[in-house]
Amino acid sequence: MKQRLCFVIFSYVFGEDLQHDFLNTINKCLEAGHSVDIYTLEWRGDQPKGATIHSIKKQGVPLFRQYAYLARFVHDARIKEQYDCVVGFNAIPGLDIYYAKEPCIAELVQGARRSIPRHRQRLQFERSILSMTSHCQVVSSSLMVLRAIKVHYRTPASRLHWLSLETCEQSQTNIQIHPLQRGQSLGGGFGDYLLEYLEQPKLLKPFGANAAMAHYGCEPAIFDRIMELEGEVVRYKEGRKTLRFECEGQGFYAKLHQGIGFNEWLKNWLSLRSPIVSARTEWQAIAKLKSLKLPTLDAVAFAERGMLSFKRQSFLLTRELTATESLESYCQEWRNNPPSRNERNKLIRQLANYVKAIHDERWFHRDLYLCHFLKALDEDDKYYLIDLHRMQHKRFSRRWRIKDLSALYYSAFEYGVSARDVLYFIRCYNGGKPYRLQKKLWQRVERKAHSLQQKAVRKGVG
Repeated sequence: MKQRLCFVIFSYVFGEDLQHDFLNTINKCLEAGHSVDIYTLEWRGDQPKGATIHSIKKQGVPLFRQYAYLARFVHDARIKEQYDCVVGFNAIPGLDIYYAKEPCIAELVQGARRSIPRHRQRLQFERSILSMTSHCQVVSSSLMVLRAIKVHYRTPASRLHWLSLETCEQSQTNIQIHPLQRGQSLGGGFGDYLLEYLEQPKLLKPFGANAAMAHYGCEPAIFDRIMELEGEVVRYKEGRKTLRFECEGQGFYAKLHQGIGFNEWLKNWLSLRSPIVSARTEWQAIAKLKSLKLPTLDAVAFAERGMLSFKRQSFLLTRELTATESLESYCQEWRNNPPSRNERNKLIRQLANYVKAIHDERWFHRDLYLCHFLKALDEDDKYYLIDLHRMQHKRFSRRWRIKDLSALYYSAFEYGVSARDVLYFIRCYNGGKPYRLQKKLWQRVERKAHSLQQKAVRKGVG
């Protein structure tokens, strides 16, 4: 799919390293058939054929004020031209991808020097794309730069990407960095990474005509209009509402977060639990499953606004999954009308491989019941994982692994699951290794599952 791309660089002077990477990346995008617009203050050198260059340098204006003018110009152009992706080789607000070739400004500028206007502006630009609340993906060939970004801005590891032919060893870097290659090198620099990124589903694709919606918190009128959507309410709990609506004959689900309130926020922290305050959690989970090539929801828009976490408003729009059936409904007749052994093993194997894939990345659903798996009716081997509201990455995985596996086991109790089925699931989940190698883990899973059953009986559910 050909896309409209916007590239930003402060100035292009032929012969410098950053500008060399800039030109190579643009040429690769042009060769792939994408439309390219370039925004810069100054261009000195040969122009790439097929690209449109917008040079907007102002004479007699301090350089740092020209940077601010360039940032505003790109922001307005994005809204007007509706670019699919904005790529920056210098840090300015509103980027989708930032190629961090230059050293981190926060690392270089310390103390009283931060009050100098030009340094203060550059720090603000960096903070706008590297902070924890931004969505910008950061790509660099230098671990030193990534380390500085992680230390000064606490950028989530899922947004830090290292371009290298080697494997990223976290024990050597002492920080968590998500390697691009996931076991294999891309081998072609930033241009190859960008082309791979453009081929993936765009989770920040705007829902409607305004291209700035998902990237800038969207215009107030559009945000308010989505927060006031009406449709079939599916769930209404803890300051969030899920409803189904139709647009142009297609079904969508809107998850609207109005803020959990101070009392609920405080109760979670006093219980040593991180509260879910935004739809960003689910949006990040969808992005992770997409990166692992695992079927899940298709997100079409996300935005949030508000500084205070317990008052933060946000929404996530996803397409309705059609021609699917939950595994809870699919397995309803297993006790009275059991399927063939091959069919049972096939489903168990697919389920175990799916759960193993996310657990190996230390991501956990935290609500992993059979009803949250949807089986595609038109494809035998395709299962969608839904209801990702609580899915998160956890550094210490054993507790959450047991929680997920015990919930899945408990939800399968009433469907005639035999000991043979359980042992086959364990073998698939363990990658072919026998049960005895992780005996204590699976014993705790079984105890936890029976504890969930007893709790349900006490509450009158089971």
